[in-house]
Amino acid sequence: MSGPSLSRRLGGPEPIEVIVAEILARVEVSRLSLRSVMEEYFKQRPRLKQARGLARAYATGVLRTYRIVDELADRVLGLDPEVLPPFERNLLRALLYEARFRDVRGERILAIGARYGFKEMDRAALRRVRELDVKELVRGLSRVARMAVEYSQP
Repeated sequence: MSGPSLSRRLGGPEPIEVIVAEILARVEVSRLSLRSVMEEYFKQRPRLKQARGLARAYATGVLRTYRIVDELADRVLGLDPEVLPPFERNLLRALLYEARFRDVRGERILAIGARYGFKEMDRAALRRVRELDVKELVRGLSRVARMAVEYSQP
């Protein structure tokens, strides 16, 4: 087999998406602050110390846009993030955040999605996530719900 291994292409055995999903799941379950959960997380995993800054920026981005990302999951993939366990919910959010708001290769997103069982995530869905206008995404929602999604408020 030529080229880097799957593990290498995905950022090693623990891709940043997985790290962020683990951190956000802990925040969600424990109701502790992102800062305190991250301190504990990286204290327990000193080998991941170099990922700390990226993880903080990434987790903050996911939290800032989670309503849009959840609506994309529902409308494009047909997945309701609220019924998923915390880790899977936050991994899905992280992957969709990358697809929508960051310049990340689709192959990477699809490979991680496949690795964790998101069979609904394919090239067509990824393209739709990237291209769907937020105004179109919120069409049909009540005024309050529409504003909550547009401004990513709970």
